[in-house]
Amino acid sequence: MEEQVKVALARQAIGEAVSTRVQELFEAEAEHQRARSRRHRELHASAGLPKPAQTRLHPAYVPEQAPEVPTAVVETRPAATEPGTIFTWKVERDEPPYFIMLVASTWTRQVAHQGYALIDGHPVVQVREWDEQGRPLEIRTVDLCGLFDPTIHGWRAWAHNADRRVDWSQPDTPRLVDR
Repeated sequence: MEEQVKVALARQAIGEAVSTRVQELFEAEAEHQRARSRRHRELHASAGLPKPAQTRLHPAYVPEQAPEVPTAVVETRPAATEPGTIFTWKVERDEPPYFIMLVASTWTRQVAHQGYALIDGHPVVQVREWDEQGRPLEIRTVDLCGLFDPTIHGWRAWAHNADRRVDWSQPDTPRLVDR
C-alpha cells in the first residue's frame, strides 16, 4: 500500500509541476501579447481609427489573458519501445491537461519509490544512467512549450522528450544541464 501511495504522490507532484510550468509559459506569452496589443491600439489611435468593438470570447481565445491551468492529470503506461511522453493540451477543451508518461517497468521502483519523480522541477520519465552513489546522472524528461495559437486553437501546450544530465554539485538541489 505504501508503494501505491508513493506512486500517487509522484504523479500528483508531476501534475503540479507540469501545470506550473505551462502557467509560467502562458503568463510570459500573455505579456508579449499585451505589449503587441498596446502597440496596435497606439497605431490605431495615431491613425485616427475607431477602437475595435469588444467581444466576449472563451478564455482559450483571449491572447492578452493567460488562462488558469488546472493541475495536470498524470497517467503512467508501459512503454512499448522507448520511454517518453504524450502531451498536448488545448484550453478550448475545458478539461485539465492530460500528461501520459510511457515508462519502463522499472519506473515505479527506481524513480517513484526513490523520490526521483521530479528533478529540478522536471518530470523524470526514465533514468538513463546512475552515478556511483546510486543517484540519477542522466535522465529522460520533457521540454514543455506553451503559447497562444492565433490560427485555430488559442492557448495550447505540448511537450518534447529531452535527455538531460543531472548536476549533483549541490546535493540538496540537483540541477539539469544539457548533455
